[in-house]
Amino acid sequence: MCLSRREGSLLDSPFYSPIFLVKETQNIMVFILLVLLLERIMNTYLYLYTLGLYCTNHFFVSF
Repeated sequence: MCLSRREGSLLDSPFYSPIFLVKETQNIMVFILLVLLLERIMNTYLYLYTLGLYCTNHFFVSF
């Protein structure tokens, strides 16, 4: 049994080739990892910044 495909179908386009899909998936995963890393860095920075503000305020109030 032979499955026939229409010429010029959507599956023949280069956007649906497996290699292209793998590359796109890798790009999306790298982008998501970068965004998560940036978010973690920003959260750490904001935490340290607010901790520093709290400590300086507490330090100045105590004197």
